[in-house]
Amino acid sequence: MSPKTALHLLYGAQYQEHSGTSLQHLLVLLTVKRQKLAWFEHVIRYHSLCKIVLQSTPERGRRRGRQKKS
Repeated sequence: MSPKTALHLLYGAQYQEHSGTSLQHLLVLLTVKRQKLAWFEHVIRYHSLCKIVLQSTPERGRRRGRQKKS
């Protein structure tokens, strides 16, 4: 997905969510969302520990029941 398309989708969702808020508040929200998206694209572009953590899925969770005392 291109950044232009992602930002377009992001702006559309923001306008529908916050129909009753002030314009200044909406602009602040959009700025923060844009910066988060830019950071995410930066992390995904380069090989780093953040990228590995963001794209990984845990193999399994904890075992069920009470933990054993060691």
